[in-house]
Amino acid sequence: MENILINLIAILSLSTTFTTILLIQNRKRNKALDKQISYAEESMVQLNDAFTKVKKERHDFLKHVAAIQYMVEKKQTEELYQYTKNLTQNYEKTNLSIKGENGAVVGLLNKYSQRASQTGIQLAFYLDVPISSLPLPNHEIITLIGNVLENSLDASEKWQRNHKEKATIQLCLTKKAGLYILTCENDTLPLPTKVVDNLFEKSGFSTKNTDGLGTLIIKDTVYAHNGYLDFIHKNEKFFLKIKLPAVL
Repeated sequence: MENILINLIAILSLSTTFTTILLIQNRKRNKALDKQISYAEESMVQLNDAFTKVKKERHDFLKHVAAIQYMVEKKQTEELYQYTKNLTQNYEKTNLSIKGENGAVVGLLNKYSQRASQTGIQLAFYLDVPISSLPLPNHEIITLIGNVLENSLDASEKWQRNHKEKATIQLCLTKKAGLYILTCENDTLPLPTKVVDNLFEKSGFSTKNTDGLGTLIIKDTVYAHNGYLDFIHKNEKFFLKIKLPAVL
C-alpha cells in the first residue's frame, strides 16, 4: 500500500511539473501572439493615416502648382527654391516607404519613419526589392520587420541621449542568388558580454534590457522558414543580417 502511495505521489508530481511547463510555454506563445496582433492593429491605423495624408496632398496639388507658377512669373527665385525644397521633402516623407509595398507594410514603415523623425534619428531605407515580396505570410513580415525596427530605434534613442549626437539606422533589402538578404545597422550603447553571447538564443536577453521577446520572435520567424540569422556588435554599432530562401 505504501509503495502504491509513493508511486501515486511521484506520478502526481511529474504531472504537476509537466502541466506547469505547458502553462509557461503557452503563456510565452500567447504573449508572442498578442504582440503580433498589436503590430497588425497598429499597421492598420498607420495605413489609414498614410492614406489620409496622400488624399490631402493630392487635394492641395493644384494649389501648390498655382503658387509655383506665381513665383516663376514674379521671378522670385529664392522663394521658389525654398518652397519647392520644402514641398519635395514633404512628398518624400510620404512616398519613401510606399513604393511597391502593400498596405500593411506601408503603414508599418510610415509608423517607424514618423517615430524616427520625431526623435531626431536618421532612418534610411535602401530597398532593392519591396519588403512585401519577402516569402513570408503578410502577418509574419509585419512581425519580423516591426521587431527589427523597434529594437533598432530603442537602441538608437538610448545611444543618442547618451552621446548627444544624431543616431542613424539603415534598413536594407536585396535579392541575390535565390536569397533575400535583409540587413539593419544602428547605433547602440555597449552591450554586456553575457547579453551578446545569449542574444537571439535565450529568453531574457535583449539589447533593451527587457524580456528579450522581440529578439526571440525574430529568430523563431527566420528559423521557421529555413532562414539564416547573424549579428555583429562592435564599436557601438549593431549589425543584423537575415537571409531567407526565395522559394520555401
